[in-house]
Parts: sequence; C-alpha cells; structure tokens
Amino acid sequence: MNKILICFIAAFSLQAYPSTAADVPSSYSPVVDKESFDSVKKRLSQQKPQAEERFRKLLNERYDLSDRPIPDIKMTRGKKIQGGVRSKLPANVSWEQLANMNPEEIKQKTVASRLLSSASRTATGRRHAFSAVSYR
Repeated sequence: MNKILICFIAAFSLQAYPSTAADVPSSYSPVVDKESFDSVKKRLSQQKPQAEERFRKLLNERYDLSDRPIPDIKMTRGKKIQGGVRSKLPANVSWEQLANMNPEEIKQKTVASRLLSSASRTATGRRHAFSAVSYR
C-alpha cells in the first residue's frame, strides 16, 4: 500500500513540473537589433542636448538648487552640506496643506505623480536619468 501511494505521489508531482526547459515560462525578451550600434549612438548623441535641457528645466522646477551651505558643518574632505528644504511643491499646495492630507488626497492632487514622472523615456523606450551617458 505504501509503495503504491509513493508511486502515485511521485508520478503526480512529476506532472506538475514542466518536462523541458522550453516549457518553463521566461521573462526574457530576445534582442532584435533593428539599427546598428553606430546609428543608435549617433541618434542618441544628437538628442542628448535636448534631453539634458528638459531635465535641467524639470530639476529647477521641482527643486531649490541654490547654494546655501550650513556654516561650520562639512562632510568628509570638506564638502559643504546644504541646508533647508530643497523640494518645491506645486503652486496650489503648501507644506501645511500637504501635512494635513491623507495619502489618497496626495495622489489625487498629483503631488506624488511629480515624483513618478521625473524620468523620461527615449525613443528606444528605455528610461534614462538626468546624467545621460556621454559618448566620447
């Protein structure tokens, strides 16, 4: 009886797993190059100044980038530590209003969406940050 039960469990468990590697689902997406590397490099190099300007404008809109170091406080090797709040809120929201909002209200007023939209997609569909790759 035990041998039959063990055989039944073994046979049943083998059916639960795919038998070949081809049956295993994968998140891998094959690379299909439609453009040569040199043409992609040239195109993205031409787009870089516009992308940097767009991100610079976005940073200035959302953050206070002025130089206001805290006196007599420095990091390792003497780097200045900046003081004060650096994030800017949308024109229609104050810090007091933000403090009194619950998470749903913040989502509705799109305060959180500003953080999510700070990255942009290139023509290739990939996200890139403000400090774009420099081609030398």
